[in-house]
Amino acid sequence: TAFHPDYAATTSTLDGGNTITLPDGGILEGLVKEGGNPVSGAEVTVSVDAAFAPRTPAPVHTVTAVDGVFKFLGLTPGKVSVQVQHPDFGTRTETVTIAARQTATLNVDFGSRAARVSGSVVENGSPVSRAPVQLGVTTEQGPRNYETYTDSRGLFGFDNVAPGQARLRVDHRNMQRVTEFAIAAGDSVQRDIDFSGGTATVAGKVEGYDPGIYGASILALQGDVTLPQVAGPTFFKDLQPHLVAQTDAAPGGEYELSGLPAGQYTIAAVIVPRTGKGDRSQIRSSATKTTLDEGGLAPLNFDFH
Repeated sequence: TAFHPDYAATTSTLDGGNTITLPDGGILEGLVKEGGNPVSGAEVTVSVDAAFAPRTPAPVHTVTAVDGVFKFLGLTPGKVSVQVQHPDFGTRTETVTIAARQTATLNVDFGSRAARVSGSVVENGSPVSRAPVQLGVTTEQGPRNYETYTDSRGLFGFDNVAPGQARLRVDHRNMQRVTEFAIAAGDSVQRDIDFSGGTATVAGKVEGYDPGIYGASILALQGDVTLPQVAGPTFFKDLQPHLVAQTDAAPGGEYELSGLPAGQYTIAAVIVPRTGKGDRSQIRSSATKTTLDEGGLAPLNFDFH
């Protein structure tokens, strides 16, 4: 098999003293865009149609540059299939005819599929700055995760978000707010988060564990929640949709969760081996159902003896 960037590849069987003649190849170049903006990092694959090439070469690949441009040299003349794929914008497939010693041009525009998600975070009417904001989107191409912080005005925003089913989480002090929604191609989604109104408190002590080996986390879960039967590595992830607030117990086991809105809760204490101190898949947990009133204090103790 012989290759040269200016000619098409060819394969010959040699008996000695033979000359390999490379056929003239063609050039394919183009630009990949999304809503008029160049797309970098898109994978472009060119496959020769076997019906038009007696000896079909293997597909060739490249990745678009920062300006969205791609280029192939020495392609086998004939019809080729060009697949352009990007994890956020999907896949497009086009057919192009390559001619010897000529340049074919293919420009691909994914269209305005990217969405924007923005919002504000406040507490008692005041903006919350530097609050971590996490956005997870389940797309056709798999999960996508985005992270940012609120600015001094309590505002946040995500651009170029892939369409799919979204889950937005905002953390503030020991509290979390989670909301789920769908994102369509080209959407502009507004989600405002309010941490106001929580005046209830849960406080107590966790006993029966060695704080030198284990850490104790206390979770406030909205509603009547059944903890996972198997306490494994995904324990906390499985509870995320219900999580309102979370804190770690002090070395003596004392804890306090304040600023909770009134309502029904499942308060769970979870004992996890510290890093390097044991198998983190071995998690112990205990939970209590309680109703919190505005301004109320619910004393709850946990004993792992």
